[in-house]
Amino acid sequence: PNSCSGHGTCSEHDKCTCFMRKDGTTDALGDTVPAWIAADCSQRTCPYAKAWVDEPKLGLNSAADTEQNNAHRNAECANAGTCDRSTGLCECFPGYEGRACDRSVCPNSCSGHGTCSEHDKCTCFMRKDGTTDALGDTVPAWIAADCSQRTCPYAKAWVDEPKLGLNSAADTEQNNAHRNAECANAGTCDRSTGLCECFPGYEGRACDRSVCPNSCSGH
Repeated sequence: PNSCSGHGTCSEHDKCTCFMRKDGTTDALGDTVPAWIAADCSQRTCPYAKAWVDEPKLGLNSAADTEQNNAHRNAECANAGTCDRSTGLCECFPGYEGRACDRSVCPNSCSGHGTCSEHDKCTCFMRKDGTTDALGDTVPAWIAADCSQRTCPYAKAWVDEPKLGLNSAADTEQNNAHRNAECANAGTCDRSTGLCECFPGYEGRACDRSVCPNSCSGH
């Protein structure tokens, strides 16, 4: 048919044998995937990758089915998208990306404030000024699952618990009060701006200064 569209050879039974992939891509049964399909070899195949969802047993009683009785075998577009047969490109379902739809998308692409791990979890960027929290850990510049919320300045807390009860080295060795806290525990953090909103009687970038009575009346 259609002279195999130039993508295969014609057998003696007037049947096209489509050209195979040269990269050795295999399907769920371990067979090499053809580069073209259809009776006239006119349709492209798309990239394969480990399937996000599939059936652990195919029910074909094949050697591959028996020996590889497990899930997540190779599938076109990783079973997370559809193949455009005219271009050979995967059109991924929402939440997936990549040449073979082999990567899942992190929430909101980490808002541009973090990196996406292979487990679809954002790792938010850290502060560059070395700010640390009550346990001595470096404070991230952004928080939330999608790294969309800012953190605010830290300073020595006006009030806190002298022992955190976490049985950590910092808890044991630094069993004292007034450790670092966001907005010095004397205000709330505006997550949209990263600015502290200080409680009455406190001021400063991190609410780290107390206000004198009536501002000393200017005298």
